[in-house]
Amino acid sequence: MGKKKILWIIGLMLIFTILGLYWLIQYFFSPYRAYTQFLKAIEQKDIDTIYSFILEDEKQDGLNKEMVQWLIDWMFYRHVPKVRGETVFISPPADRWFRAGVQWTNAETGEPLMLGGRKILGYINLFRPPKRWSWQVSFTHFVKDYLSLNVAPLMLRQQGWTKEKVGTDYKTYERLKEETVSKILRQLGIRKIFRLPSKTKIRGRYVVIWENR
Repeated sequence: MGKKKILWIIGLMLIFTILGLYWLIQYFFSPYRAYTQFLKAIEQKDIDTIYSFILEDEKQDGLNKEMVQWLIDWMFYRHVPKVRGETVFISPPADRWFRAGVQWTNAETGEPLMLGGRKILGYINLFRPPKRWSWQVSFTHFVKDYLSLNVAPLMLRQQGWTKEKVGTDYKTYERLKEETVSKILRQLGIRKIFRLPSKTKIRGRYVVIWENR
């Protein structure tokens, strides 16, 4: 085998090795991969995996595995034995922030989960904090968004806040909804909500600005 052919083969092997490593890095650091794994963990009621995804900041603030299990049951499994999350939208991902909207359904029938005659919706926020390799979920915001989108509006409708009334006094409605969510969070034992970082667009790309926490 000639020297040129050997060098050509070595060069080709190096190229494939670099491409393979690049693909592996993209795969393991992909927020879409982490997002689908988190959804699957909820669908399988895999509390260990769900808890492993939760931000360390929230665990340090007192969010334990028993609370997570109770909240997952209360949010979903008191309605049906099996749930499935269907992605409604995905926000443009930033370098360390991924956000998706989810509609929850009955995994056995495909019908939407309902609360007070409305579909149960939610948001999932994943972050890759500085100096951390893996994507993590803000579980406190996961619960807060569930309450804000589903539970609080139902409670306010029961208090007479019709669509027409909301349209005439939207600011009061939003204030009452926020107060209702805060009250329920305290009752659920969630003392602190993870403070979302800010993000800005630089050269067509969203960049997360992390403050000292």
